[in-house]
Amino acid sequence: MSAVKPCITYSSKLYISKIQKIKLENVIAGSLRKRGTLVFSSSNRMEGLLHVIDLFTKNASRIQLTNPQKWLIFENVLDKVAADKWTLQITGLTVHQKTVARFSQELDTFVQRYTGSRHPRDILLKFIESSECEKPSSVDPEIHASHMEVLCSYASRLQGTEPDLNDLNTKKKLFESFMPVW
Repeated sequence: MSAVKPCITYSSKLYISKIQKIKLENVIAGSLRKRGTLVFSSSNRMEGLLHVIDLFTKNASRIQLTNPQKWLIFENVLDKVAADKWTLQITGLTVHQKTVARFSQELDTFVQRYTGSRHPRDILLKFIESSECEKPSSVDPEIHASHMEVLCSYASRLQGTEPDLNDLNTKKKLFESFMPVW
């Protein structure tokens, strides 16, 4: 494996029950809508950031946050350091530039900066193919398969020169991770 470490490793464990939670709220036609969401902390590393972004996006849609509300509220689901980085990243954007597509693009840029690499997908895919991701004998096959699927899913979301993993390639990598060394 290369000297560069992947942004998510096989042994990463995200303990959702230990992550701080906040409520997202919005008033629609006089009715208050609320959804709980998680707050990213750097101690939760990359897996935590991706999980928080997914949950924020899903819950913002469920309570029908407007695009300007998403831009304003997103920093509330980040710890102080991450919120400062987000604010610095979007400083200078005009109201007209803060579109739905631009929000998605800025989230991708934010994730890439947190990985510390220009091509985090490539690094994570090499890691997935390495011996470090072979199924340990002490791990239940279903747990191993689930974790490998999560790693492959996250790899496809990261930026890189390698193509995204489709279902067939994910299954191939999963199968190869079970193969014993002869």
